[in-house]
Amino acid sequence: MGLFQPVHVLHEVWGTLLRSGSGFLESNLYVLVPESGGVVLVDPGLVDVSGLLAWLDACGRDISAVLLTHEHVDHCLGVNALAAFRPFELICAEACSRNIGCSRQNFSRYHNSIDEFVITQQARVVHDGERVTLSGIRLEFIETPGHSPGSMCIAASGSLFTGDTLLDGPTPLRFPHSSKRAYAVSMLKLHTYITPKMLICPGHGQPFIAC
Repeated sequence: MGLFQPVHVLHEVWGTLLRSGSGFLESNLYVLVPESGGVVLVDPGLVDVSGLLAWLDACGRDISAVLLTHEHVDHCLGVNALAAFRPFELICAEACSRNIGCSRQNFSRYHNSIDEFVITQQARVVHDGERVTLSGIRLEFIETPGHSPGSMCIAASGSLFTGDTLLDGPTPLRFPHSSKRAYAVSMLKLHTYITPKMLICPGHGQPFIAC
């Protein structure tokens, strides 16, 4: 696969899930590849999108949508570069849609190794419990503020994309806009969605199976 590692094959449901852990600050990009139609990207935090674009060209695929689990730079850095070459629908929570448009809130202002940026593309805002079908993939969005105001998890069949809300280790809650209280409430809600053997796809590190 080159840039990507296969994570989970779900041909009986919708297609194949791929992961690249080469994002800024070693963040994960997930690619949901349906049997046909455009791919769905989760958190394209790539410094350099050329490898992804080359892969799309080689596969003859377009981008149906880009989903953001939250507004932090390591999860949205590649959005503007991708948008310069490919059209797609940008989907995120309401607070995320505001904060990606502010370099202080997406934290790009505070990283010297990259250029400060804002995302001006109009996002499609989704709300807690909303369900959407993209390229035949049925998704449910779960608002989980705490790590950041715009944090959101995304359920797709037997997989759950958790961004930095649920990692295989502690979730950072010391950012200026983090909230330990909101995070505790979000985790109580999130656990009602998690079932045994569900594939958890975090924003950093390897995917793991829920107990």
